[in-house]
Amino acid sequence: MKGWVKIVLLIVIIFICVGSFYYLMFSSLFEGPAPISRDSYLQLDIYGELPERESPEPLSQIFAAQVPVMGELLQSIRKAKIDDNIKGLIIRPMGLSTGWAKIEELKQTIEDFKTSGKKVYVYLEVASNREYYLALSGDTIFGSPEGLLFINGLLGGGYFLKGTLDKLGIEAEFIEAGKYKNYPEMFTRSGMSPAAKEMLSTILDDIFRRYLQEIEKSRGVSARRAKELIDKGIYSLKDAYKSGIIDTLMYYNEFTEFLKEKERSRPGIVSYSRYKEIPFSKLGVKAKEYVALIYAVGSIVSGFGGDFFEDGLIVSENMAKNIKKATEDKSVKAIVLRVNSPGGSGIASDIIWKQVKEARTQKPVIISISDVAASGGYYISMAADTIYSQPSALVGSIGVFSGKFSVKGLYEKLGINKEEIPRGKNADIFSDISLFNDSQEELIREIVMQSYQDFISKAAEGRKVPAAEIREIAGGRVWTGEQAVQNGLIDKLGGLEDAIRSAKIMAGISPDTPVKLKVYPKQRSILEKLMSGGLQARTDWLKNMLPAHIIRYARGFLFYRDYEPLLLIPFVPEIK
Repeated sequence: MKGWVKIVLLIVIIFICVGSFYYLMFSSLFEGPAPISRDSYLQLDIYGELPERESPEPLSQIFAAQVPVMGELLQSIRKAKIDDNIKGLIIRPMGLSTGWAKIEELKQTIEDFKTSGKKVYVYLEVASNREYYLALSGDTIFGSPEGLLFINGLLGGGYFLKGTLDKLGIEAEFIEAGKYKNYPEMFTRSGMSPAAKEMLSTILDDIFRRYLQEIEKSRGVSARRAKELIDKGIYSLKDAYKSGIIDTLMYYNEFTEFLKEKERSRPGIVSYSRYKEIPFSKLGVKAKEYVALIYAVGSIVSGFGGDFFEDGLIVSENMAKNIKKATEDKSVKAIVLRVNSPGGSGIASDIIWKQVKEARTQKPVIISISDVAASGGYYISMAADTIYSQPSALVGSIGVFSGKFSVKGLYEKLGINKEEIPRGKNADIFSDISLFNDSQEELIREIVMQSYQDFISKAAEGRKVPAAEIREIAGGRVWTGEQAVQNGLIDKLGGLEDAIRSAKIMAGISPDTPVKLKVYPKQRSILEKLMSGGLQARTDWLKNMLPAHIIRYARGFLFYRDYEPLLLIPFVPEIK
């Protein structure tokens, strides 16, 4: 490359970095949110995974589209409820890939918004089960005349890689505690075990039952008719209108004309990206007391480092440090831990559990489960005062496994010969060219069973029940939130707002008194992000290689150690 080209590229990079720095650091000082005109409608374009909070990537905050974020969506709807300038909501769902529990929480928040007497209009173009489930919370469902609707029921499943590993010459060997702790089946079987099928079937049955009930209630049809609509499944929106699945057909520009005629004026349509910048204080809401909101999102891994947010990872020391900060902060009256985790390292989970337990001795600690708090995700939750979950969240999975892979066959296929000389009877226990011998397998089994018994005893302590009761519902089994309320693994059904309300009551604050949220872990500044890739940089390559629902579970594998017990949700339950 010529010298002048290098100089130009360097200047461009410096310009982008400096410009990004000033944009993020100073734009908020000079630009306040634009005022909202009266009789406006807040439009929420809801799509994608709905991450819990904004990405810590500084450049994506500048150049990427305004991706809808779960926390900001919930806050925006709550603000709109009390904002006299907002006449109603326009919901436009499309391409949702999030879990069912987040959709339920959005529905719950929209239903609460409707108690203000304001209207909610939903506009569909192409929709599947998730989009339609959310649409059922609207007062009126509009459809594009040439749109499509796919409400063909739920499909659950997972990936099984044994055939692939056999072809590669890789052998997997795992020891698990719990009949349903079948995460290793992904590597050791070519299909689901009877236990896995049983567990997934009960989860699907529970979610599907609620889906049908929502159709019955919202569309005013019988249970039989709701099932018939699902069994047909695929509709043009014209046919959906004729079948009573949606309320009316019109193009979006006709929809805006409808609003104009209804309001006898030209109502403003306010975007999510604009409205989320308006603070509650602009609406006359004044808060003096603080509640800490701590996000525990991603796979749980052991590690050191600062107290920054790592997208997709819960780092043990990082999380424990943030919980301790919130505990020692005298201005913080209570802690709400927002958990969305499939689990991970047993050792890391225990470190976080201990910090939650210590925090609880000094101030109320409430758990708000998002889509999943299973295995290690449940472990870090079970020491809290109260646990909230949506009905379709995935909860529990009290079980442990450990093991390794032997790649000797792969080496042979590649013409690689690896030789090892051990010193010590079990020096080769985690060798990558051999499986466990009988005595080594027994050693690993002892560690796994000890971790399992420890998990059960701590769950019993947290739930204040005999260990025998926990053992009956453990075994690695995953439950829905509604099932978990019934068997005692969690306390109540509800979302983040319910958890905050409970935290206020336990802290002696009136439930109707506004509070400020101190959010942990903090986001990196642009300079901190540019100067340090952090743990996140080691997992970014996954984004372009794997489906989104697998990435949430796979990131942690770059950090797990061969010998440690793992607390992970069984396989990867994708429910479409």
